[in-house]
Amino acid sequence: MAGTNAAAAKKALLDAIAASADTDLTGVIVSYSFSGKRLDEAREYIYGGKVDGSANHMAFQGSGRVPRREDLTLDLHVRVDKPGQETTETAELRAVAIGAAVENLIAADPDLSGVTGLDVVKMTGLVLDSVVDDQGAIAILTYQVALESSLG
Repeated sequence: MAGTNAAAAKKALLDAIAASADTDLTGVIVSYSFSGKRLDEAREYIYGGKVDGSANHMAFQGSGRVPRREDLTLDLHVRVDKPGQETTETAELRAVAIGAAVENLIAADPDLSGVTGLDVVKMTGLVLDSVVDDQGAIAILTYQVALESSLG
């Protein structure tokens, strides 16, 4: 396989989230990347962000493609908008509930069945940030999701 698993793994994870029957994900808009146009459609979103990482050759070989290890990190964002709220508590609690459903989904299928070369998907970190403005409260929970692959 040539190239990288960055886009395929990102898409597979977001597709799995969108297809989930978990009730904590009901009504949540899931998209490959953030679109400001979605702000008029709903108040809860999951979207993919940047992917970065490294790729290292696994072994040397005389001819043909050299197998390599790819260790990527995807920023996966959970955004909750709560119009009219004067504190961020409700928005943060809802973002965490949505995030827990995503964590459970990844734990149940840690290789995202079907992405060639993808060995494991796992949470490696998170950032919870929030703000209150004149329209209400916004919370953004960003997970760092490891995407580890063996590519030939």
